[in-house]
Amino acid sequence: MPGWDAFGEVPVALVEATDVMKDVQTYTKEVSVSEQPAGQKHAVQTEDTGYQDRVTHAESFGLAGDEYLVRLNDLSLVWDPRWELWEMFWREDKVEGCCEGLAAASEYEKLMAAITYLGRTGPSVGDAWVHPDGHTIYRAVAKEPVDIGGRTVTAVKVELREVSNVDSTDILGRCIHEQVEGDVEWTTQGTPSADEGDHRLPRLHKDPGCEGDFVHRKTGYEWWYENVLVKEEATYYRVEIQDFGYEWLEWQGSKVLRTSQVKTTNAAAAGARPFVQFTYTTEKVAWQVTGWETLEFEAY
Repeated sequence: MPGWDAFGEVPVALVEATDVMKDVQTYTKEVSVSEQPAGQKHAVQTEDTGYQDRVTHAESFGLAGDEYLVRLNDLSLVWDPRWELWEMFWREDKVEGCCEGLAAASEYEKLMAAITYLGRTGPSVGDAWVHPDGHTIYRAVAKEPVDIGGRTVTAVKVELREVSNVDSTDILGRCIHEQVEGDVEWTTQGTPSADEGDHRLPRLHKDPGCEGDFVHRKTGYEWWYENVLVKEEATYYRVEIQDFGYEWLEWQGSKVLRTSQVKTTNAAAAGARPFVQFTYTTEKVAWQVTGWETLEFEAY
């Protein structure tokens, strides 16, 4: 996370965790829009409610903290030399052959996608900050007693507020990026061929941080004790992208909707515009720690 001008080393805790959830209820609302019949908008809304009595999930990850607490979802990053690339981006160093190409930017995005923001280190009542993606505002509002397995501790209560609602414009701006790709070929000596020219075309890519089912924003409350989240009453707004690209209409006896992730010359002439289709799920959670045990750990 960005913070001090100088970068230092912080320890990384390696965690093996097993999550067990009981009485899990899910609710999904999906709206699909199509052209049916030709020239007329047709929208269908589907609502699905599900239930699972028990869900178990085991995983390994890393935890680190300086000004902010972060989770390393990919433990191989602890020993990955690409962290030098991270540091150069924050320092805005101009290193020849490194940080100005699309390949370097892609590696940087992968590093960012492998890191999950958890919270702020040691917040005080009155502190306010914003999630790195800009969609959730945090404010430490009070200190309250919380029971963790028969032991009462004083935790900092943090309020989470949303900045904006989920819509297609927001998801496009956050998750879908346009890059111009291809080559330019010309004859520098001799007779030009018919194939040479500018073959570059706009193409849409999905941000690695938007893969799968991701949390778009959160609202509610969190309780933190000694930089550990010990209680939560919140609503998660999750998004999963189903399809994206450019879309335009062609006349083939009737209007036909066409889509592509590459904007060809014909598509551009037909007025192709970016689109994104996604499912939007609301998840309400309420839990708190029921036990607290301090263990010895081995430093590597």
